[in-house]
Amino acid sequence: MHSKREFLTGAGLVLAAAASPAFAQQAKKQAAADAEEGGGRKPLPQRKANTTKLFKAPGVWPNALASSPQGLWVAQQHLTGGEAKGAGVPMVPGKEQVWLVDMTGKLLKTVESNASNTSGLAFGNGDLYVCSNTDDETSGIHKVNVASGKEVAQLQLPLSPNNRMGGCHGAKWDAHGKLWIANNRMRSLMRMDPVSWKADLQIPIYSPPKMGRFHDFTFDKDGTLLQVIANEGSKNHGENIAGLVRMEAETGKPLEIITFEPGSCDPHGLISTMACCWAATLVIIPAGRTMTAPPANMSSASTWSDRGIKDKKKAAALAAFFIGRLARHPGGNGTAPLFLMRRRITSYIV
Repeated sequence: MHSKREFLTGAGLVLAAAASPAFAQQAKKQAAADAEEGGGRKPLPQRKANTTKLFKAPGVWPNALASSPQGLWVAQQHLTGGEAKGAGVPMVPGKEQVWLVDMTGKLLKTVESNASNTSGLAFGNGDLYVCSNTDDETSGIHKVNVASGKEVAQLQLPLSPNNRMGGCHGAKWDAHGKLWIANNRMRSLMRMDPVSWKADLQIPIYSPPKMGRFHDFTFDKDGTLLQVIANEGSKNHGENIAGLVRMEAETGKPLEIITFEPGSCDPHGLISTMACCWAATLVIIPAGRTMTAPPANMSSASTWSDRGIKDKKKAAALAAFFIGRLARHPGGNGTAPLFLMRRRITSYIV
């Protein structure tokens, strides 16, 4: 659903659920836990977070996000005629685009897919997996080879009625070479083998009361899942309440709720900057302050001055700090997820 919100960037099928042993097993475990804890279930830990604007996307209506060694991939979502009219913007002609940008927002490459209403994106093994959020002939996951820029396959999730998977609100490539998909119909996350195209796990997406809208997800550095959630029925950005739910990746068990402070973004795309090439992008200071750093020329005090740090000694000290951090923590410890909102990439304070 689109309106004049400050962002841009569905019901389960009983038959499919019954035919999915992995999902059924997780559902039974969750039901048993519910029965055991009953009304005395302890509330989930909750905390607040805010978002920081980093840069604008290359074009209008970005709606999905993926990371790669080359940079960030940002997928565009075109609006239908009615949606464009309601939002007060012109329709964008042509195919939906996927942009590769560096961590300053500089455009590096553009490819196109046959996806429609793109709402999920993943990168793995040199390919982009662009997810349509539709139930028509464009439905499915559109596989685009980055080197050639051409779409090489249109894939559907297993057991989809009439071989049409319907809506998808997110996708991620994990550290083990598996592709995860947010399956809107089942309100679940499915883990796929990208070679055999078989599912080996399906877990339910958890959301607290009145926060039933879900979007993209990512893996945090401890292996848990972070799932974007938001309130339902908001008509403008002022009414929007968004946040994250942390879940166990193997079971879907909810662990924590993170709610964004008022005035934060309404995220749709989500990635975690855990790779070493993003280690200097955002560092979390224990006191709660955040500092953004350029991805290159880190040793240059003038570069830091360009980022708004005018004190040369402080700029040099910060550059040295980040260089040392990269040397000590090549895995990118301490970095944080990135969100996608209307024309901006944003990060959040953990």
